Amino acid sequence: NGRSARVLDIGCAQGYYCFKAAELGADVAGVDFNVDNITLCKMLAQHHKKDITFVCEGVGLSFVSNLDRYDIVIALSVFHHIAMSGYYQAKQMLEMLTHKSDILITEMAIKQEPVYWNKTLPEDYEDWFSASLFYKEMAYMPTHLSEVKRPLIFSSNKYLLCNDNLFRFTSMQTKSYPDGLN
Repeated sequence: NGRSARVLDIGCAQGYYCFKAAELGADVAGVDFNVDNITLCKMLAQHHKKDITFVCEGVGLSFVSNLDRYDIVIALSVFHHIAMSGYYQAKQMLEMLTHKSDILITEMAIKQEPVYWNKTLPEDYEDWFSASLFYKEMAYMPTHLSEVKRPLIFSSNKYLLCNDNLFRFTSMQTKSYPDGLN
């Protein structure tokens, strides 16, 4: 449609993905609860003459409810922190993000990690995506916390990812056709 992709990075830290998306021509916003991260991001954006919006704010239901629509939302290593205040509220936020974005990319901590917050996570991380029409594990990522690798997930209610190709879908059925016929 000729406009730049709108990208939101939740938990942007020092802004790595924000700057990469801006280099690719996206209209980018980054949010982080740490004021030092946001101060650094703003200084880097000014130094490199990048028009990126950085906001210091905690991410909760109110924040997600008031978000504009984005083409891509990135939330890496975020939801297990939110789940410490309540898994179902965190899951509701993830579901809202799926509806407020075309594509949601998340790295999900899993219950099998030997850390204190694993008690707030579901037995199966796929439970996070029960309201998504499509989700796919793109990779498993190591962390500095344990030997357990975390899934990097692509989820969407508009697109599916197959063999590194993106396909838009307009309808979906939850039941199979008898004998493969429609």
